[in-house]
Amino acid sequence: MIKIGMMIGDRYEILEKIGTGGMSDVYKAKCHKLNRFVAVKVLKQEFGENTSFVQKFRVEAQAAAGLMHANIVNVYDVGEESGIHYIVMELVEGITLKNYIEKKSRLSVKEAVSIAIQVSMGIEAAHNNKIIHRDIKPQNIIISKEGRVKVTDFGIAKAATSNTITSNVMGSVHYTSPEQARGGYSDAKSDIYSLGVTLFEMLTGKVPFNGETTVSIAIKHIQEEMPSPKQFVSDIPVSVEKIVLKCCQKMPDKRYKSMAELIEDLKRSLINPNEDFVKLAPAAAKTAATRANTTRPNGVRTQQNGSGTGKAVAGENVSNQPKERSEQRKPVESSKEKEEVSTTRTWDAEDVKSNVTSRKPQGENSARNNRNGKNQGRTSVRAATLEEAKKTQKSQGNKRPNNKNNEYDEKMERVTTTIMVIIVVLIGLAVLYVVARVCGLFDSNDSKQPTPPDQGIVQPDNTDNPDDTGEDDKVNQNRFQVNDVVGMLKNVARVNIEDQGFVVEFIEMESEEVPAGRVISQDPEAGAYADIGATVVITVSIGVADKFTVIPDILGKPLEEVEVLLEEANLKVGTKTSQYSEEYARGLVCSYGYPIGQPVTVKEGTPINLVLSLGPEEATYYYDMLVEVPNDINYVPGSANIMIVDASRSRILFDSGAGVMLPYSTTVTIQNASKGILILNYNTNINVQTDAGVITTTETKTVETEVTFVKETF
Repeated sequence: MIKIGMMIGDRYEILEKIGTGGMSDVYKAKCHKLNRFVAVKVLKQEFGENTSFVQKFRVEAQAAAGLMHANIVNVYDVGEESGIHYIVMELVEGITLKNYIEKKSRLSVKEAVSIAIQVSMGIEAAHNNKIIHRDIKPQNIIISKEGRVKVTDFGIAKAATSNTITSNVMGSVHYTSPEQARGGYSDAKSDIYSLGVTLFEMLTGKVPFNGETTVSIAIKHIQEEMPSPKQFVSDIPVSVEKIVLKCCQKMPDKRYKSMAELIEDLKRSLINPNEDFVKLAPAAAKTAATRANTTRPNGVRTQQNGSGTGKAVAGENVSNQPKERSEQRKPVESSKEKEEVSTTRTWDAEDVKSNVTSRKPQGENSARNNRNGKNQGRTSVRAATLEEAKKTQKSQGNKRPNNKNNEYDEKMERVTTTIMVIIVVLIGLAVLYVVARVCGLFDSNDSKQPTPPDQGIVQPDNTDNPDDTGEDDKVNQNRFQVNDVVGMLKNVARVNIEDQGFVVEFIEMESEEVPAGRVISQDPEAGAYADIGATVVITVSIGVADKFTVIPDILGKPLEEVEVLLEEANLKVGTKTSQYSEEYARGLVCSYGYPIGQPVTVKEGTPINLVLSLGPEEATYYYDMLVEVPNDINYVPGSANIMIVDASRSRILFDSGAGVMLPYSTTVTIQNASKGILILNYNTNINVQTDAGVITTTETKTVETEVTFVKETF
């Protein structure tokens, strides 16, 4: 069991508990080997006793220890002692993103996107090292006091999910991807989905799916369409809205391919938030799901139960059944069976994909069957649905002619055929033209080749007369190669890019490698082509952000101890001077240039100037003392005692002895003390009423007064 003050691993001293979670407790500790503060995450006992979990946990934590990135809470050490399994991590003082959202209700678009960029960069670094987080959520994202965003708990999620930790312990079901909810394989795209949900919550202050149980929420992730954040906050830009929706596609292959691709869109949305540049995969699922309400689609068959009624069964494609095609596509004949097919089946994206790809176009089957009456046994599911629709219309009094749909299908087939013929002809002509150009059939003179473009200019896609070799191709004067400004000073880079006709947008970022004020990276990269007026995003280093610490209590301590205390607080010893002091003995710190008696916060590395005491100054003082009778009606005459001590109360400078009559006066000679404290003790009589009568008791009272002595001169 962890206790405050205990030592772990012969180097980590547990100082205080700073957090707790479903699987672990977190403590602030001091590493005595490297003289720094760290966070120690200790597994709770129920997980520490699970051998399989602990083994996977250690492997993943050791892998995470290899990650070093500015947007990741770095892991320093992993260990075990007396059954206590722990991880030693970077200590980040700040607030979780979850608490930050709760305090602000929701974040502004710019702030949410900026945080998402930093989170993405941390996750990208992990993905590049073959490490998947699997538990991205606001609770695992920390915003430091300096504003740096860091992702924590790499590795622990995989160990947990491999050992079937319940979702209420993990607390992650609101952010889990559909494939994780199914218990299937999860990869980098699962992290992208969870980050999309996190961005949704930052923008709206809500999670997209909620419910009374973890199971109901997980089912919504699998089956229900992701709501748009604009439903809750109408002023969210279109680019940010689509970024969220693309991250949260049900099928992983429709999401962003990588974190790098997501980061690119996030950065672009900061510059042009209202530009509709995010490409979403076609939403086939909605159409198919709508059809499922009126049609028995491919991938569903009916089984007869004991009462003879039909029940929808998923996962079987009609083309895979051994029955004849005419039987497979036989229209639903029972009205009860039709009702169950349309109401009992909920489709997910996988079912929809199978359904859409296996169904033939409506126009082809309908037109062919209506035109010649053949292939009656191959009537499609849609034909059955149309037949049902006709019956429904008839029962509702709809008197429209029955052949209207047939006429429409024949017209659509003719239009489609015509369009396809035109497309084929155009493609054929294009191919012939390319072949002719390659063979040189249009080249009459070598000297009439197009003039190569000037350096830095891109050849245009089109020319006024592509077949006229008597003219040079026109050069697009509006596209240039972006200059390389990486490593330049900020203002130099600005001038360099603006002189090309581009607009400069700066992003600041901490960097330990690149000095403050110099360019870390640029987008577009050097050498890429861009239109005049395009925006070039330049990331500039701000160096390492300032860190702050509190000056420890060093007053009245010897120099050797003070040097150790300052080093532990990441402070330096500045100048050392000395002065006489009657409060502090020789060699002790009597002043250090900051207010005394209250916590003082300064930047790490600040030099603290020390003033060391020389003890009291060698001099003779005198004090003309006069002590009056106290204003106390119960004062007992002749009971006074008068003492004078120095300011530190370490020396008695004068003692009158007991039984002094007041008033009392004398002149006192004092060595090496300019100030002191006069202490007057005297007795008072107190009358107490009791059953036996009045009893008189004596009580001693004390009065203290600060006094200043006069230095004797010769």
